[in-house]
Amino acid sequence: MKSFRLICLAAALAACSTMSGSEYQAPTSGALATLQIRGNALLGRTDLYSFDDQRNCAGTRLLVSSTGIPGQIKKSLKVRADEPFSLLLQSTLGSQRCTVVATMKPAVDKSYLVDIRAIGGICGMVLLDVSDPAFPKNGQSLVSRTYVQTSDWRNARCKEEDVDALLVRPVNRSGLKMSDIKDLLPPASNAAK
Repeated sequence: MKSFRLICLAAALAACSTMSGSEYQAPTSGALATLQIRGNALLGRTDLYSFDDQRNCAGTRLLVSSTGIPGQIKKSLKVRADEPFSLLLQSTLGSQRCTVVATMKPAVDKSYLVDIRAIGGICGMVLLDVSDPAFPKNGQSLVSRTYVQTSDWRNARCKEEDVDALLVRPVNRSGLKMSDIKDLLPPASNAAK
């Protein structure tokens, strides 16, 4: 479980009003994936949103809201597959606020679990591929995004970035090339056996 990505942000100490927005309308046709939302929100208020504009995180759409009752966060919904899908997690307790924004790219007919943990002004999300419920895995990642808040939350959005490039996970993050490690590999005659 240590390998699961946790996207977490400490509390911001500025007081802000709670966002609002229309509820998310799940697609009913086309290439779809399932997103299950689970978690605990202890103390304060916790809201999870998606967006009208998934790439730029603009136009909030409420997915689920909790007012501090443990285990209250529980929902399952359909999302578009093979396209970016962005999530905005906000947890508020008094003047403390935690905001985490992340984007994923769900695959067709896959099932994902977003596990939320929020305690007042501290929050985070973990994403698991639960297509085979007996063997959940970290087959997908949430890419952390920079969310630019404004005095009018309706104009808030993610920093403009090449979302498709962010979502492509490089195979070799170390920068090593095969030629750098060829002496560590078994001889070709032994490797085939």
